Amino acid sequence: MRSRLKTQIQIRQAVKAPRAKSEALPVHVDDPSVFLALGAEGKITINRQAYPSDVTDAQWEIIVPLLPKPNKVPGGPGRPPADLRLIVNAIFYQAKAVCQWRLLPHDFGPWQTVYEYFNRWSRDGVWAEVMEMLRRLERERRQGRAPEPTAGSIDSQSVKTATQGNAVGFDGGKQT
Repeated sequence: MRSRLKTQIQIRQAVKAPRAKSEALPVHVDDPSVFLALGAEGKITINRQAYPSDVTDAQWEIIVPLLPKPNKVPGGPGRPPADLRLIVNAIFYQAKAVCQWRLLPHDFGPWQTVYEYFNRWSRDGVWAEVMEMLRRLERERRQGRAPEPTAGSIDSQSVKTATQGNAVGFDGGKQT
């Protein structure tokens, strides 16, 4: 907890200090899973190391047009929209790790936000469309196959079941 607070203080001091655009940030972060990056419009962002379940850039280029655009006007009132790539990565992490939503790592943001996006996208059919596009990408690029399967195979096994034995005991309702 102290190292995280120390890191936040160092980040604030580094942001406020005057420096040339090409100069690196004078911040050392003890946590190896966290690193600083100069994001869009010169804003400093805290990035994280990638998880194996994170989407690649090629996958993200396919996913992004399928996702609904945020309703929020930039700079307008209300909470800023979440980073959709981070949300998608969190959903894939949850699916790969088969963990509860509440157990998502904190670097994905609040689990409620991730769950709400997943729930909305699933309900609206967006997530099914994303999965379909990624399935096609996997078949075409990695496996060298057509996007749709051309044949199917059904396999079954027939097993003889045990025969039922004679009824044992006395049936008082029988009138023989």
